[in-house]
Amino acid sequence: MMNGRWNRSGLAAAAVLLLVASVASAKFPSLGKSTAKSADLEITSATRVASGPELQPGSYKVSLVNSSGSPEVAFYRNGNLVAQGPVKLVDEGKKNQQTEIESNTETHELIQMRLKGWNQTFVFVDTGTSSNSGQ
Repeated sequence: MMNGRWNRSGLAAAAVLLLVASVASAKFPSLGKSTAKSADLEITSATRVASGPELQPGSYKVSLVNSSGSPEVAFYRNGNLVAQGPVKLVDEGKKNQQTEIESNTETHELIQMRLKGWNQTFVFVDTGTSSNSGQ
């Protein structure tokens, strides 16, 4: 009889331990933080972000941060933020079939960008300020 109680309480303790461990390891969205969507991007020539920093050729992770009603695109290289700029989002109604970047041929400044698999076009907004170095 004692053995049966021990087995039940041991099983109950193990179940509680598993529940606590699974809740502790779960990733819950944090309140007050922005949600970001990201994609990989290859820049083939030096390109300027909204009268700001110049992105050198190479691989970047691009994140759309759209939390405060003022969407911005952030460019990361090797995990470091190197540039960001405000954008206007234009809904395309369907997913983009390929990644396309349009820039001014004289100033090399980004005008707009479409990322493969996304359904928006990002139209860059010139605020007249610069941020970060682009290196």
